[in-house]
Amino acid sequence: DFTGPSLVSLDDTGMFSVTPRPGSTFAWSVNGGDLMPMADTDTKVNVLFNVGGTSTVSVTETSAGGQVSETQTMEVTVLQLCTFSIVMLDSYGDGWNGASVVVTFQGAVAIPPVTLVLESGSSALSTFSAPAGFEMSVEFISGSWDGEIDYAIYNNATGDGDLIHYQLAPPTAGIVYTDTVVCP
Repeated sequence: DFTGPSLVSLDDTGMFSVTPRPGSTFAWSVNGGDLMPMADTDTKVNVLFNVGGTSTVSVTETSAGGQVSETQTMEVTVLQLCTFSIVMLDSYGDGWNGASVVVTFQGAVAIPPVTLVLESGSSALSTFSAPAGFEMSVEFISGSWDGEIDYAIYNNATGDGDLIHYQLAPPTAGIVYTDTVVCP
């Protein structure tokens, strides 16, 4: 009955909770973050994760009769996330017609891929987060009318930082970029 996130970003807050039982009290501890108790309850706490790597959150229950449970501990992976942006262009102005850019990450923790698409129009700016120290791969998935598509990926949220990868029309299909993520 002990729940909370197992993957968080550095300097984010996560909430952890247990199912309350009449008369029981709960004692919490954290290794690798700051415990922030909630008012009027000991069945929930917030934790500010301010140390990268693996942190632990633990809880011990004392029943109404004074029995102390075994301590339950949850490991939490704390990643430093960097913000990247992609500027997507379509010279005809009708979107990417089924094409997309898929960004994947390889490392000790499974992180879902990010799919970026220009649904309609001639341009868009999108942002995505990438975990520092992980390998990031960029794959272009071909659609109809790839000859209309350009895109550029930057190492910040505004689309005008350091350019890390670009493709002019028509982009090459497949994995076109791989490197280890480093936050600027």
